[in-house]
Amino acid sequence: MRTTWTWIAWVAACLWLAGCSDDNGARDVTDVVDEAAEDEATADDTAGDETSEDDAALPEDGITCPDVSPADTPESFEISAVINVIWSRPTAPYVSATLCRYDPAFEWATRWGSTDDCRMRLRHPMAVPSAAALDAGEVTVEIDGTSLGLVPTHPSMPCFLQADGTVPEPTPGGTIRAWSTGGADIPAFDLSLTFPETRPQLTTPAAGETLLTCTPWTFAWEPTDLTDVWVLMRRLLPDDSEFEIGCHPLSLSPVVLPAELTALWHPDLEGAAIEVGVEPHVTSTTDPAVTLAISYSDETARHTVSIARP
Repeated sequence: MRTTWTWIAWVAACLWLAGCSDDNGARDVTDVVDEAAEDEATADDTAGDETSEDDAALPEDGITCPDVSPADTPESFEISAVINVIWSRPTAPYVSATLCRYDPAFEWATRWGSTDDCRMRLRHPMAVPSAAALDAGEVTVEIDGTSLGLVPTHPSMPCFLQADGTVPEPTPGGTIRAWSTGGADIPAFDLSLTFPETRPQLTTPAAGETLLTCTPWTFAWEPTDLTDVWVLMRRLLPDDSEFEIGCHPLSLSPVVLPAELTALWHPDLEGAAIEVGVEPHVTSTTDPAVTLAISYSDETARHTVSIARP
């Protein structure tokens, strides 16, 4: 079974995927130390290794970088109420959730720049936030007819939850349902989603390609007509903070990052890992609202790229 820290690290990624915005940052929670973070560090540390210095594209002449600087906008939230069903093949599927209230508000990242679809962020070094559990009563997740209760991952953090039992592999086109009996903080809810029929595969940029800052970057995937697609480009820094560009939700391939955004890429990073997946989600009408999200991807299809400057 996944450790507490591994679970929280995955929640961090997937809650961002649920579609965080300035007025609904409650869908995010920070990464926390353990094997998932170590796995990501190992993967990210290889970013750019597939392209040697001899093979890397040389900076092109005649490119002028836009006159831009990081926005330095703090991102924080006070409540997170999200239930995730996560399947990143070939890893076994699992269920995780946060039903948390943060006091003080949890500042988890600084936004450097954004477009309509994408955000560039510096996630703060991994830490366990101070949070209290929101009472929603008994919470149950059902996957193709198999019901699983949610229980705390650790007695010291009762607002971080995981499935109490083995999670079956969801059936493409099958039903994922989450419901609760209701409690003092969150009224009863009942949410359902259809598990995606397929998951996207990244086609552009190619593994080992060199991207040039101050020029547009194109992310493309197949099938090209999927909805609720996410793209995540990231790299760890020595202090355990993580620099990323995340795009969601996307409905048509490709998405193009403008030169004004790529010019802001972290000056200390010469490579990154790029992943793509699909994440439908539905939100309750309760107050506070609860989101049920499904994240479906292929972790073996990650592309690593090199990054050069003109």
